[in-house]
Amino acid sequence: MDPAIFKYLALGLAGLSCWALVYSLFPSQREVQKRFDKAAPPGRSVPFLRYFRPFFRFYTPIIEHVASEGRGRRLGRHLVSAGLDRELTPTEFHALQGAMATLFFCCGLLLWKDWMSASLLAVAGLGYPLLWLWERKKTRQRDIAVALPDMVDMLALAVEAGLDFLAGIKRIAETQSDAASPLIEELSYMYQNIKLGMSTEEALASMAGRVDIPEMYSFVAILIQAQKMGSPITQVLKSQAVRMRQQRFMKAERLGAVAAQKLLIPMMLCIFPILFLAIFGPYLLKFVYNG
Repeated sequence: MDPAIFKYLALGLAGLSCWALVYSLFPSQREVQKRFDKAAPPGRSVPFLRYFRPFFRFYTPIIEHVASEGRGRRLGRHLVSAGLDRELTPTEFHALQGAMATLFFCCGLLLWKDWMSASLLAVAGLGYPLLWLWERKKTRQRDIAVALPDMVDMLALAVEAGLDFLAGIKRIAETQSDAASPLIEELSYMYQNIKLGMSTEEALASMAGRVDIPEMYSFVAILIQAQKMGSPITQVLKSQAVRMRQQRFMKAERLGAVAAQKLLIPMMLCIFPILFLAIFGPYLLKFVYNG
């Protein structure tokens, strides 16, 4: 068989993989709106999973006999924090890793025809879903942390206007349902848990565990304590909103100070040598050639 066929096939697979990666990182606006649409079926919000699901389903029976239960629980918590618990189970995620490793291995074998290079590329394919999950989790947690002070302010206004705590949450979830915010999604989920019979304290603790950020843990703990002691919920919410904004401002200041320190290394390695060469270069050349 002509070797050029393998070359074109490998290039085609590589191009298809790059297209799938770019399409998963930059979904269309319709898919972004569908992700937070209540009528959308679970597991249809990520285009990458929708088109790749028929391939990694073949690995599911194997993973069920190999994966440990403890690792599945830990991975399940990460999937919940990333907002993927309704789309992927831990077993399906491990199956996705196996499918990606196989795809990367075949692409490496067709490109280089070397088992060692293909194996290294398979390891990269095995770790790519973990990197994707970690990035999605951090992005979602950051969006929730940014939107939390504004939500607490709106909840304080709703409670001050005469609504109780649950009615205020329901009102915010209904009015902000089109905002495509993960925080609104978590509030709606918490309200549904309360309607199904879970107590308010348990629903708040469950939401804090799902989000898994310090700001939410602190907010939920203070809110539960205020409800137990009978403190005015409006003042607690207002003070929490002010404290969250102060913490976010202080965090921005720390990040700015760290960024200024990190800039010293590239300046010393890249900018200062060029400046010294531009300033002292002519004198050095004059000394060498005239001396």
